[in-house]
Amino acid sequence: RYSAECERDVELAKSMGYSGEVMTVVPNAGGISDEDLSIKRLPVSERQTIAIKGYDNWVGRARVALHALEKISRKFTDWRVVVFSANRSVIKLSKKISKRSGLKIETYGKGKLTRQEVLEILAQSRIYIGISESDGVSTTLLEAMAMEALPVQTNTACCDEWFGDSGVTITEISPESIQRAIEKAMVMSKNPKYVQKNRITVQSRASSARIQNTVLSFYDLKEKYPKES
Repeated sequence: RYSAECERDVELAKSMGYSGEVMTVVPNAGGISDEDLSIKRLPVSERQTIAIKGYDNWVGRARVALHALEKISRKFTDWRVVVFSANRSVIKLSKKISKRSGLKIETYGKGKLTRQEVLEILAQSRIYIGISESDGVSTTLLEAMAMEALPVQTNTACCDEWFGDSGVTITEISPESIQRAIEKAMVMSKNPKYVQKNRITVQSRASSARIQNTVLSFYDLKEKYPKES
């Protein structure tokens, strides 16, 4: 049996010759709870924070996002930039860019913030930026959508399965393409319909109760898959 969190990956598995049973596609991290959804959110029109996932490793590309933001830093002189789960190289680069550009950048290393604190940051953010060479369903993407931060996400995270025109998908990881994506997201964020649509999507498709019931059904397969003799 195959359990995946992206329809994309199911098709990839089949293209590689997999012919077994496919379980219902659900996010691996367990979804968003009612308690998460109840976190107080700043009205989008009042938000002046940009949140960035700080991974920069074999797949993460947070440094490219920071270089992109530096290119348009003059537009965000009064804004707050929060980089969380940051690698050492990202923390070092953040300090350099802040000094060069005047951007107000807060950086937090991996494990320095609780999940609750990250959600609260997203609940104050106008946009969320997640850049990666590879991913499944990004948990932070779903959390950003739930907190009404407009997502800017690389298509490697199968984000097209979660938002269409209510976020910005990046197909090329370069400062120039990310810069254009940020600028587009800032314009889109002025229209509340996009973030409201994203929140409804998460509520309906990624609630922890719904996902829990689905996953529990994976373990109740005796009739469908009797033990082989």
